Amino acid sequence: MEGLPEDREGTFSHSGVDAARRAEQRDLLDRLLVELDEQDRAMLVMKEVAGFTVEEIGDVLELNINTVKVRLFRARGRLVEVYRRRLKTHPAKPWARRKLGD
Repeated sequence: MEGLPEDREGTFSHSGVDAARRAEQRDLLDRLLVELDEQDRAMLVMKEVAGFTVEEIGDVLELNINTVKVRLFRARGRLVEVYRRRLKTHPAKPWARRKLGD
């Protein structure tokens, strides 16, 4: 997009508010990941945070590529369930909710 500066990862940087929001999201993700078992957490971090390919994860963990794909799918599902449980016990305050695009 023309006129928007790109950071090193190639994503667009918008403002300090976005950086604060990303930091908040990262903190939430860290708290959710702690609730997963070690294997799920390791695979998700390798794929989604460190940017490993499915093939690289398979090499590191000595797993078949299809096994890696299935385990990542299941780990993402478990992460969603942890998030949903957290929402039930810690609902967002009405004034803390943001409209899409804000």
